[in-house]
Amino acid sequence: ICLTSNVKCKTVTSITSHQFAYFYKAKHPVCIS
Repeated sequence: ICLTSNVKCKTVTSITSHQFAYFYKAKHPVCIS
């Protein structure tokens, strides 16, 4: 998951609307780059 890239490429509208929190709370393994 690259939060900044996702915002810059407009796959999400903002970092606060990113789905990262959902995956983190679900204890899904993630890699932040």
